[in-house]
Amino acid sequence: MHADPDLSAHRSTLGTRLKAHLRYLWFYALLSFALVWVQPRVIYLFKAGRLKDAGMLRRRYCNWILKNSGLTLEISGEPGQEMSVYAANHTTLLDIVVLGAVLPGGSFFLGKGELLKWPILGTWFKYLDVFVPRGDSTRSAASVRAAADRIRQGFAPIVFPEGGIYADAPALHPFQQGAAMLSRLHNLPIQPIALPDLWQRMPDGRFTLSGEKC
Repeated sequence: MHADPDLSAHRSTLGTRLKAHLRYLWFYALLSFALVWVQPRVIYLFKAGRLKDAGMLRRRYCNWILKNSGLTLEISGEPGQEMSVYAANHTTLLDIVVLGAVLPGGSFFLGKGELLKWPILGTWFKYLDVFVPRGDSTRSAASVRAAADRIRQGFAPIVFPEGGIYADAPALHPFQQGAAMLSRLHNLPIQPIALPDLWQRMPDGRFTLSGEKC
């Protein structure tokens, strides 16, 4: 009696997708716990004007999330000593925690305003990071000024130049102008960062029972 190869392949794909679901839920559980336990301290430090301390605390709990996610990072190269615009590809929400763990605590994310509406990540980003609302020139200009203030205070911007996560990850998409603009305005070098396989560790999006990503 021989096993049906199509059925075996289907079960393997389904198992992979279910594991991705579980990994995704576990990641969000760790992130939620960290926010409940640590975020009030981050907010306190932020409101007290201790932005560097708040950034270092967030870096520590990013490392805690990664450790308890069962992920081991392999890092090739190191960020330069001078302040830079960090520009990375973006394929999964895990990118944010990885960069938060490995880059200096004196860094901030520059992202799209829609993220503030997300129930968990919105809380994560609300205080230390800067967001650019789309379609609102007045608020966008205010965000650019806020980013400039952070840079003058010694914080390095982290940018995802593609502008979002796309369904065909890890394909690279055309870059938007944010990283180049910050580099030009503030005379900062751009430090490119490649995150080659995080999309395999925790894919984003919705999954069907057939294993196809939609």
